[in-house]
Amino acid sequence: MPSTEQAGVKHSIYIYYKVTPQNEKAVRAAAESLLKAVAAATGIEGRLMCRRDKPDTWMEVYEGVSEPNAFLTTLDKALAGVKFAEVLGPEMRRMTELFRPL
Repeated sequence: MPSTEQAGVKHSIYIYYKVTPQNEKAVRAAAESLLKAVAAATGIEGRLMCRRDKPDTWMEVYEGVSEPNAFLTTLDKALAGVKFAEVLGPEMRRMTELFRPL
């Protein structure tokens, strides 16, 4: 498998998860705080989206990531800082996928 840290390669990171209706307001506030914290720490402005056909599936998108391992470490710190896991709930899980240009 090729290294994820190839010089000059900009990665896109997609993170998706389910949000329950009762947690929607709290998760949105935490996600917005998370995006601000990540942007302040990395200069990369993420986007928050939901599936068109299943609006309870949300996605964070971070593009132009040149050092994905360092970015994910920073993201983990920001997640802890906004207590994202507590807000999302114990049954919910964030799934992370990294993509690079062909």
